[in-house]
Order: sequence, then structure tokens, then C-alpha cells
Amino acid sequence: KAMDQIIAIGDIHGRTAWKEIVGNFPSAHIVFLGDYLDPYSHISDELLLENLQNIIQFKKENPQHVTLLMGNHDAHYLYPHMTSCTRYNYHIATEASILLGDPEADLRLAYGINGILFTHAGITKTWLERFAPEGCLSDIADQLNDALVNLDPLLFSVGKRRGGRYNEVGGPIWADVTELDDLPDNLIQVVGHNQVLDIRDETFDNGSRIFLADALAFGKYWDSKTYFPD
Repeated sequence: KAMDQIIAIGDIHGRTAWKEIVGNFPSAHIVFLGDYLDPYSHISDELLLENLQNIIQFKKENPQHVTLLMGNHDAHYLYPHMTSCTRYNYHIATEASILLGDPEADLRLAYGINGILFTHAGITKTWLERFAPEGCLSDIADQLNDALVNLDPLLFSVGKRRGGRYNEVGGPIWADVTELDDLPDNLIQVVGHNQVLDIRDETFDNGSRIFLADALAFGKYWDSKTYFPD
């Protein structure tokens, strides 16, 4: 069976370009890779919240065809124990936490389909050995989402490359691009978090493959049919 088309949209950060993209793919499964708020340049609080509301409404209207993933810039509004990231917006924090925490938004840490794992930042072999010492990859997306329900602190690990003090490498919302040459064997990943000019496709000798897809700022997105044609 041919893979259903999947479109992955990189970090939003208040941008509205996602609307045109999803309009072009009415029958595809849309995966948002997280980071809906905290823009790099000024966007009014009203427009930021309106854009997030529009994304969540899009999810509610298409619950089986849209997946919203969590990024580090979302987690810090949802979990007070998490250290705030740069550009945390105290003015909209309450509204943001309510929107992101809406059960119908169904914000997840991971989405897995056809042997491809989608997360905000990616998982490294070093991190996975701590999270799942038994090395089970068959249901890694479910394992990650279950761990989020239990607020496993490993999920929020910040590596030294991103200013963390206690962890060598980052977890699935924090992994830095410089850590993504240490990947689990035979796993395909699609991630955001590290901005790129265009989608980057990297393969490794251990059978792993990773797509860096945080390119919405340049109008780019990941399309499964580009890399896995029928």
C-alpha cells in the first residue's frame, strides 16, 4: 500500500503561512512540528493568540487528519516546572496555557507512521538509551506520548549545547542540530527546532535518516511524496 501523503510544517512562531500550505493539500495528513508562539520579530499578542486559535480550530475540524506536536516554546506555557525559554511572553501566558492545554487540541510529543517518527527536535541514541534502556523502537511514539502524561523529566532534558547544566544531550523538544549525528539505528525522523533554509535530508551508515524541516520562515515544508514517492 502506498503511503498516504503527509505534510510536516516546521516551527510556527506566529507565522500564518501554514494556512496556504494546508489549503493546497486538502487530503493530506498535516503534522505541525510545534513552537506556535514566541516569534523572532514583533507580532502583536492579539495576532499571536488568534493564529494559535486558528491552528487549534483547524485541528478540531479535522481531528483525524491533523497532528499538533509540542515544542519547547509550547511546553514552557504548559508546565510551570520547566525553565522558560527565550522570548517567553508573560502577557499571554495564561491564555496560551489554556489554548495549548485544550484536550481537543490533543497536543502530543510524537507522531509515528510508516516507520517515520515526527517530534519537535528529534531523539538521539544517547538520549534514547536513558529513556528506553531496553531499546524498543516499535512503539516509540506511543512511549513518548505516554511518558508525557506522566511528565517524565527526561522529556524536558536540555543538553549542554542549548545551555543545559545537568544533561549531556537534549530530549525530543530540545535536541540541538549538533547532536543529531548520534541517531538510533534504522529510524527515520522528521524534526523542527533548528531553523534551516530548506528541508535537509541526511542519512547515516546505521540506517538512520533525518529530515530537518524547520523552514517555514522560507516558505518550505516537508512533503512525504517528495522523499517517498509511490
